[in-house]
Amino acid sequence: MLWRKGYSTKRVDGFVVLAPPTAPVVVGFSDVSQVTDGELWMKLLDKDFPELEWRILSFGVDLADVLPGSRLRRVIEVAEDWGIEREFCLCVDAGVLMVGPPTEDAWEEFVEVVRGKCG
Repeated sequence: MLWRKGYSTKRVDGFVVLAPPTAPVVVGFSDVSQVTDGELWMKLLDKDFPELEWRILSFGVDLADVLPGSRLRRVIEVAEDWGIEREFCLCVDAGVLMVGPPTEDAWEEFVEVVRGKCG
């Protein structure tokens, strides 16, 4: 029997960080293995919000070997640990954090948040 990786995304409302990034939306990684699912967030952001200046947060991850140059220009190195163990997408102003891959339902929820608070 083959086991597949679970695809669940957790929504956290009211997520606040002490030094928030200046971008309206950020995609974050604390491990290079998260980039594959994180790339889905990035592609959806590019497709549905082409004018949005979103960024990538790297929590001590060297992304140079796994991201193309166009993505590397968006990377912001973060020194503090936010305690998030999976890839995530955050609408900074709304404080809505989506942890895990962008399932269809999760993306639809996030689009509503971004259009209401970040777009």
